[in-house]
Amino acid sequence: MSTIQQISKKMVKLLLDKNFVLAYQELFSIDAHSIDPLDSSPNCTMGLDNLIAKEEKFLDMTQIREIMISEVLVFGSYFTFGLRMSYCIENVENELNELCLYRVESGKIISQQFFIS
Repeated sequence: MSTIQQISKKMVKLLLDKNFVLAYQELFSIDAHSIDPLDSSPNCTMGLDNLIAKEEKFLDMTQIREIMISEVLVFGSYFTFGLRMSYCIENVENELNELCLYRVESGKIISQQFFIS
C-alpha cells in the first residue's frame, strides 16, 4: 500500500508531465469523487469512470502550455498543493490558479476538491 507522501509525489510528477488521465487511473479509488467550482453541475462528480471522462473532455478541447505546482503539504489523510496552469481553449489564452485538496484512504485518493482564485 502506498503512503500519502508517495501518492502526493506521484501525483505531482504525473501532473507536471501532463499525464492527467494516468493520474486518475493509477492513484484514484474506483468510487472517488470530485468537487470542482468550474463544473457546471451543482453536485460533485462521482466515480472514477466519470472523473476520467470529464478530464478527457477537458483535454480534448485544451492545449496546456505550462504547469507549475507548489510544495506539497501532507496532513493526516489529506495532501494539498497550489497549481498554476496556462492553457488555451479555442485560441483564447487562460490561466488557472487553484488550491488542490486530496483525501486518501487505503492507499487511493477518494476525493479531490479544487478552490479557484
